[in-house]
Amino acid sequence: MSTNWSDELRILDGVGPTRDLWEDAVARVGFAPPRRAWRRRTAVAVTALVFAAAASAFAYRLLSPSPGFTAGLSGLESLPTVPWPSSIPTDSLPGLASATGLTPDQAEHSMRLVQSGLSLGTQTVDLYAFPGKRGSACVFLAPQVGGICLPVWMQSNPSLDGVAWAAWGGNAPMGPSGPLGVFGLVADNVRSVQADVGGTTRDIPIVDNSFYAGYDSIANTDSIELVVAYDDGTTRTLHAPNPYTG
Repeated sequence: MSTNWSDELRILDGVGPTRDLWEDAVARVGFAPPRRAWRRRTAVAVTALVFAAAASAFAYRLLSPSPGFTAGLSGLESLPTVPWPSSIPTDSLPGLASATGLTPDQAEHSMRLVQSGLSLGTQTVDLYAFPGKRGSACVFLAPQVGGICLPVWMQSNPSLDGVAWAAWGGNAPMGPSGPLGVFGLVADNVRSVQADVGGTTRDIPIVDNSFYAGYDSIANTDSIELVVAYDDGTTRTLHAPNPYTG
């Protein structure tokens, strides 16, 4: 199983190069190192998981950027569970469960369908997700596109506080242009999400802590950014690699 990642995995505190930590995280979950792929991709995004006990700190989390999804995923958790999608390989369950502090059985029976009938070029895709323990979660674009997780064990990437996202192409052959799907999860303290692709900004609705924006075609020269606004007025601009670049 191959993986993909976003530029926001760059470590802000200068601990070390992004991909060294990325490969360490992936190795612990049992996935292969990153390779470009168009099918069956599952990535594990790293983020900080720092816990505070004081009531004042808890109130702070509700408004400001906080580690992982510790501010909550109330919309996602309110949805009914659904059977594990046949298009997501069950052989990934042990790694996904380890990343989210669950058993494989718990992970399999925690899946939610958060959005359906989405367009990715000529494909129709659905967005699935399940919450884990200690501010972790996984989200998938199916069928045959991929998924990402925020795991429970990494504490070195505050740039992913309250958000896990990816920007991936569809299953068309690699070329200088093609469709794009921008998708992910945000915590309860995220007020809004915007995508900026090639200099054009687009508001993305947040639906039960999930978001998705589909593009019929982008060029390999287009930049891809996500602007996340939190309830305290803080904003962060995150970057993803263009899947059609070299």
